[in-house]
Amino acid sequence: MTQVNHLDKLDKLTANFPIRTLFWILAIVLGILHNWANRFTMNPDGVSYLDIGDAYFRGDWSEALNGYWSPLYSWLLGFAMAVIKPSAYWEFPVAKLVNFFIYLVALVCFEFFLNQLIVFYQERRRETSQSRYFEIPQWMWLTLGYTLFIWSFLYWLWKDYDQRLCQLTPDGCVAALVYLATGIILRVRTQSASWASFILLGVILGLAYLAKAVMFPLSFVFLVVSFFSVENRRQALSRVVVAFVVFLIVAMPFCAALSMAKGHFTFGDTGKLNYVWYTNGIDRPYVHWQGAQPETGTPKHPVRQIFDAPVVFEFGTPVGGTYPLWYDPSYWYEGIKSRFDFKGEIRALKTSFAYVANYIGAFLLVYLVLAYFSNRLFLAIALKDLIENWRLLVPAFVGTAVYLPVWIEIRYFAPFLILLCVGALASLRLPNTQESKRLMVGITLAVFVGATYNFSALTIGNLKASFQETIHTEWLIADQLNSLGIRPGDQVARIGEIPGNYWGGYWARLAKVKIIAEVDTSLKQEINYWKADASIQDRVLEVLKQSEVKAVVAEKIPDDFSAVGWHSLKGTSFHIRFLSQ
Repeated sequence: MTQVNHLDKLDKLTANFPIRTLFWILAIVLGILHNWANRFTMNPDGVSYLDIGDAYFRGDWSEALNGYWSPLYSWLLGFAMAVIKPSAYWEFPVAKLVNFFIYLVALVCFEFFLNQLIVFYQERRRETSQSRYFEIPQWMWLTLGYTLFIWSFLYWLWKDYDQRLCQLTPDGCVAALVYLATGIILRVRTQSASWASFILLGVILGLAYLAKAVMFPLSFVFLVVSFFSVENRRQALSRVVVAFVVFLIVAMPFCAALSMAKGHFTFGDTGKLNYVWYTNGIDRPYVHWQGAQPETGTPKHPVRQIFDAPVVFEFGTPVGGTYPLWYDPSYWYEGIKSRFDFKGEIRALKTSFAYVANYIGAFLLVYLVLAYFSNRLFLAIALKDLIENWRLLVPAFVGTAVYLPVWIEIRYFAPFLILLCVGALASLRLPNTQESKRLMVGITLAVFVGATYNFSALTIGNLKASFQETIHTEWLIADQLNSLGIRPGDQVARIGEIPGNYWGGYWARLAKVKIIAEVDTSLKQEINYWKADASIQDRVLEVLKQSEVKAVVAEKIPDDFSAVGWHSLKGTSFHIRFLSQ
């Protein structure tokens, strides 16, 4: 194996410095603008991660341990909240500051990965005598690589369900660690299969599991790839074993604690629950599982239905958090049975493949065009070229495929899609001609210009939206609740659609209150609370009062409803009614 001397490596790191500097500035500026434009936005998962982070840093280990949400992202959020101690108004912006920090770390990790990719690409060319083919120059790798990174991170990893950006999820942590792990594997192949590299790989994979449970099985894929990346198999075995042991040292304390709490071995219940939600299609997805379908199992501790018409649920104990139902879904779904569902699998796969096709369609078209010009469009030849870069493509395919039978979103497989893109690009065998050079220059500039246009349009759109929504609505609700007498630790109920505002509760997080009950006003209910007789409404409020609810918060009261006894929260559609003082 050809070794790269220190001077060559230094040249590679410092080459095309203006391009690197330009993209770093562009990435940082866009990251700042997006986090600032969305500084007051929040998502349901983010509330849970913030709550869990608080539990860790106040030493409430039993409440912090969670079977659904992985801990690493919560630790970062909890640390920031414990150190900065923001007011309610600035709590969400501080959370976005954590996102920006993760983004910068991911940028450093991607820089490392990109450098190792360039070295790997050039080494492979020398080892396989590919000098007769066009060599992709470093400036093209940098331009395409950084463009894909910025696009994937800002517009894929942070996108939420209503297309706003900068939601709070651990996917940025996963992306950073995937880039770092892949970069180490490439370095092992081209430069040094040192003990330090494999020890670091074990640490990174352990942290990746702590960031997201799906990385537990995927870590074994990375370990297998690292094993076959070392030419000396005996040497590889000892080093991979060490990496595996280090992975266990990092991952097992949380895994063991979780398994003891659940009474059986588990590295997380996220996959199981998503399977029964999306593939099995249980009767009431996400919240309020009652076991109406016998084949789904029997709830060990179902959400308590305390009124039938309209439907009222209570869930104040024993789970903590702002909204206990989404703080730890694994508790409320204990007893659920996942089963193989052929029709459900086909339905999920059709949905997943159609979704993935939306993101890889343009890339696939570009690849086919380049394969055509390289005269290697024949399937066997194309596959042979791709297989040469299996170190990139195997994690990419497996990391994406693991989601296909269940449910997939772009933020789940964004880093794996980047590995797929660069792996396919490194496999191209264009003739070493001026036509090939012009073609690659044209594609590189087209990708950069097109992406820059979209960067600008989306950034301007987000900034416009932020200027139009200058009021921090969730804080405004929380502030008025506090001024009316609601105090941190109080228990409240909400009236609205279930799930409403996609679980809502952002105002409750800022007011530091706990939503322990809710009245369903969705159209599927036979009796709507707002249209029910006054006697029924009074009985509902009395039942809530008996459940130790201090106040009821309504997300919206119909115009034809007599809101006697309800206090309107200025500047919002919300109302509050006190049940006890």
